[in-house]
Amino acid sequence: MNRLLTPFLVVLAALALAAAITLRSCISCPPGEVMFLCDPAQVRAVRLHSGGESVEVRRKDGRWVVITKDFRDPADGAVAAKLVAAASHPLVSHHIPTEEARRQISEFGLRSPKRWIEVEERTRWKVLLGKESAVEGLVYARLDNAGDVFLVSRDYAGLAEIPASQLRFSKVSPVNPEEVDRFVVRSGAGEVEISRSPTGWEFQRPLATRADAAAVEALLQAVLGAPILAFEKNDSGDLGHLGIIPGQQEFAVYANGRDKPSVVRFGAQVPDVEGQVFAQLTARDAVVRLPFEVKERALSAGKGLRDRALLRVDLDLVDAIEIRRRGKSLRLQRAGDSWEVAGCTAQIEEERVREFVDALTGAQVREFIRETPGR
Repeated sequence: MNRLLTPFLVVLAALALAAAITLRSCISCPPGEVMFLCDPAQVRAVRLHSGGESVEVRRKDGRWVVITKDFRDPADGAVAAKLVAAASHPLVSHHIPTEEARRQISEFGLRSPKRWIEVEERTRWKVLLGKESAVEGLVYARLDNAGDVFLVSRDYAGLAEIPASQLRFSKVSPVNPEEVDRFVVRSGAGEVEISRSPTGWEFQRPLATRADAAAVEALLQAVLGAPILAFEKNDSGDLGHLGIIPGQQEFAVYANGRDKPSVVRFGAQVPDVEGQVFAQLTARDAVVRLPFEVKERALSAGKGLRDRALLRVDLDLVDAIEIRRRGKSLRLQRAGDSWEVAGCTAQIEEERVREFVDALTGAQVREFIRETPGR
């Protein structure tokens, strides 16, 4: 035999013997057995650690947040829920009792592990993750306060390596349009403020008038639900180099009765990248890249949002209608289940009055003309 191959074959034989000893020490677990029992609905937090980096996903006020040493940010609810469900259900295929495991703890990579998953419910479970076993696709693991070693799937162990960026909420804001009380847009054209009223949406600035509810809802959805293309690292407090200046090119949203707004501040176009702009999300203390069309739509909020319906009225709440023309007037008033002309006994059917009102409410304004003083 080639002398050069002899040491290599000896090493292989030793590894094979160690693997055989380990496999003989493993006790097969019944299908569905888990390392610990946990109810995902009661989980308060999941912490992941790998390669010196730690990520925490924590439940707060009914929503999930992502916490690292660099930021605290809303989590993607669906992604967080999947992570919590998976982390709370560590299926095991084999079990190595404490006495056997203690002799090989270093070989398992569990003496000073670099990866772990911690689940916090009413109690806390910390799963230490070691090396891959001789059984393909399985990894050695144990609880930090126990000596028994288990084999878990490579997929479960891989949860510890999920980057924080995959857990962050990937849209501008988790706030839904129905939670918004009012919003203010600041741009080179001035300021526009629109607020919610008992009857819909109304402009407060630059003039008081009705807003088109459907158009307002669509705008809020387009801005708040805009996709974040990338998160930017920015350690300086001055964002002027990105074209982001407080009080300029802003979309400020007030929601859920809070006095402090969530502001989207738009900046310059991303160099050498078509169709992307920098933006600051004040509520998330983050600088991101957004599609350019989001900036265009947000800052042109004063256009196309006025309600073009000539009249909005609920006839069931009306007691009288007065029609004036060339100095003359006609008054219709309720008379039981029908209507009558004031000053005479002429009766008008409810259906005819409703047709008249429907014609008015169905009419659309073609153009708004600025009122001239004195006219």
